[in-house]
Amino acid sequence: MDKEESIKQAREIAQKMVDGTVDPSDGCDEIGKIGESLDYCDELLGFIHLSHLQTKHENLGFNKENSKKGIIEEAKKLLKNT
Repeated sequence: MDKEESIKQAREIAQKMVDGTVDPSDGCDEIGKIGESLDYCDELLGFIHLSHLQTKHENLGFNKENSKKGIIEEAKKLLKNT
């Protein structure tokens, strides 16, 4: 899949997260994987970072539940800027 198609797929997932039909944590992980496959492209770096923070960072105060607001904000930003 080329970059344009991958960004389109990420936008579709982001829209579903904003609409509430995809869990933000799951969608973030999916978009994070897309971003990694695109050699950490700038458009998806926020998702890569948030996906990483969601697990095994509870000692720093991060988890899937309290990351959801930031994920939705990142999804809205992706939809607006791409």
